[in-house]
Amino acid sequence: MQSNKVKAKVYNHDPRPDIVSLEINKLGRPHHKIPKIVNSYFSIIESEISLYFLKKYRINITLDDIKFQTNCSHKNAKMLTSQMGNIAFDIDRLLLLNILNDYYGLSQEKYGLSQEKKTTTTGKLSPLTKTEERLKNKLGLEITDLFLNQPFFGEHLIINNSTAALIACWSYRIDFFSKRL
Repeated sequence: MQSNKVKAKVYNHDPRPDIVSLEINKLGRPHHKIPKIVNSYFSIIESEISLYFLKKYRINITLDDIKFQTNCSHKNAKMLTSQMGNIAFDIDRLLLLNILNDYYGLSQEKYGLSQEKKTTTTGKLSPLTKTEERLKNKLGLEITDLFLNQPFFGEHLIINNSTAALIACWSYRIDFFSKRL
């Protein structure tokens, strides 16, 4: 007769990549595939954005990296709306001021910026001016249209300004990091 042998398996703990948790309101939608889809078209998005800034504002900017976050909060963003839902757009204040300086010829001293540190003497930037708000609005509409209305994303979206209440919690966030040449 054979004796019963106890078989044991040893599992090694390996570090796993970040896991995107699926929520009930996201079931049936491929939210977890967004990073893979966007990263596969990185070179196309990079060339579109760099051509946009070069043609429109005569600024040579290249896309450096794209980061993704789920369930995050972000305030002070420009609200846009489309058929698929709300979109928030925000741009770095220093990049916005550099666009104003390079394209429109507005001096950075007007905003209290020093050339070396790009901060005010108190350490904070002055409040957003109407010119900056208008440029941020224009950039928000044009860049989101440029990014979201690519042929590989599917349906063409109509993007408009939204005057709805502020939304602070977002289910998904994509950050574009650029470098200026």
